[in-house]
Amino acid sequence: MSVGAEMGEQKENDPHGRTRMARKDRIMMIQTLVDWNPTLLKESGITKKRVKNLGNDLLLFFGEFASCFPRSEGRENSAIIITGLLSDLERKSIEPIALRYGGVERVRSLQTHMSAPHAVHDEALLRLYQGKLAALLSEDDGMFTVDGSDFPKKGTKSVGVSRQHCGTLGKIDNCQAGVFLGYTSRIGYGLVDRRLYMPKSWMGEENKERRDECHVPDDLDFKTKVELASEMINEAVKAGLFKVKWVGADSTFGRSKVFLLNLPAGMLYFVDILFNMKVYPLDNPETSGIAATESIPVSEVAADENIPWKRIILAEGSKGPIITKEKCTRVFYNYGKNGKQKGKSGEELWLYIRKYSDGKLKYALSNAPADTPITELRRVATLRWPIEQCFEECKDKLGMDHYEGRSWLLWHRHMLFVFIAHLFLLEIRLRFKKKLQF
Repeated sequence: MSVGAEMGEQKENDPHGRTRMARKDRIMMIQTLVDWNPTLLKESGITKKRVKNLGNDLLLFFGEFASCFPRSEGRENSAIIITGLLSDLERKSIEPIALRYGGVERVRSLQTHMSAPHAVHDEALLRLYQGKLAALLSEDDGMFTVDGSDFPKKGTKSVGVSRQHCGTLGKIDNCQAGVFLGYTSRIGYGLVDRRLYMPKSWMGEENKERRDECHVPDDLDFKTKVELASEMINEAVKAGLFKVKWVGADSTFGRSKVFLLNLPAGMLYFVDILFNMKVYPLDNPETSGIAATESIPVSEVAADENIPWKRIILAEGSKGPIITKEKCTRVFYNYGKNGKQKGKSGEELWLYIRKYSDGKLKYALSNAPADTPITELRRVATLRWPIEQCFEECKDKLGMDHYEGRSWLLWHRHMLFVFIAHLFLLEIRLRFKKKLQF
C-alpha cells in the first residue's frame, strides 16, 4: 500500500509512479524517493544496501533548515529544489526539477519561489549553513580560499552579464562572473559564501532600467573582484564560525597588493603569483631592508641552479605516485607601487615553486614565518585546489550552472541551494569514507 493510501490521502500517480499527497506530507515523499545521481552515490561510498535510508537522511538534514522558510509552501518548494539538485536529472533547472517532483503546475510556483524576496530568509539560511559547514570541517590551521568561477550566458538581460574574460571558456565572451569563498581543512572542503561581480558597465545611470529589471539593490556600489573577496574574508572572520590560520588564492588575487594588505591582522597567506612578478633575492650580500640590487622575476629564481629542486611525492594516484619537484627560498617583496612605499622597506616572504611532470611551474608567495617547516608549506600548497574541486563537483553533479533566471536574488539563492546540496554530500562522505588528507 502506498504512503498516501495508508494515510487516507487522495492520490494521483505521476509518470515516475510516485504518489501525490497533501502538502504537509509531500516533503517526506519528495525526499525519501529521490532518483539519486548514481555518480554521487559511488563517489560518496554509498552501496545499494545503504541507499535505502538515504532519503530519510536527506529528510532529517533538510529539516534542520526549516526555520529559514517562513511558509510551508516555501519549505516544500525548497525541498523540491534541493532534491532535484541531488537527482539524476541531466538538466537541473527549474522546469525539469518541477516536472519530476511536482508536476506541470509546480513550474510557475518554483520560478516565483526562486526570486521572491520573502520566500526564504536568505541571510539566516546562509548563516545556518555556514555554521553547519564549520561544525564539520573547522580546524585550527584551516584555510579560507578565494577564487572566481564564471558562467557563460547568452543575451544581455541576465544580471551582471557582460563580455568579459570567461575562465570557463578561456576567452573573452558573454558571461556572469562569480567570486567565491571556500574553506579547506584536513577533514574536507566546502564553499562558504558567494558574490556576483557587477561590471562597471552595469552601474551607470544609463543602465538603471536594466538593473531594475533584475532587481539589483539600489544601494549597490561597484566593487572589484578583489574587493568582493576581501569583503567575504573579513565578514567570515568577524562571524567567528570557522577556525582559520591561512588564506589561499589564485594569481588573480595573489598578485594584488591591495588584497594582501587588506587581509585580517595576523592572517597567514599562501597565494599563487605570476611568473613575471618581481622579488628581491634575500641571499644577496647587498640586501639590507629592501635589496639594493634590481628585483628579478620569480621565473629567474626558478632557473637559479644554486637553489636546488627537491623531488617529492605529492599524492598516490590511481596510476601510481604523483611526483613533483619543489624549491623554496626567502625573498623580499615590496607592496608599494613600483617597489616604493613610504615607511615600508619591503617584507621578507617565502617563495614556493612547484614543478610538475609536464614541466609546468607554479609560483606562490607566503608570509609564513621564516622558521616554518617546508613540510607545512607543502601541505598548505595543497589546501588551495579544493575550491576548484568544489566548482567541478557543483557544476558537473549539482547543476550550479544550470540556473535560468535573470534576477540578482535568484543567482545568489541558487548558489546557496547548491552549497546546501553539497553540504549533504559532505556529511555522507564523512560518514561512509575516510577523511580527506591535506
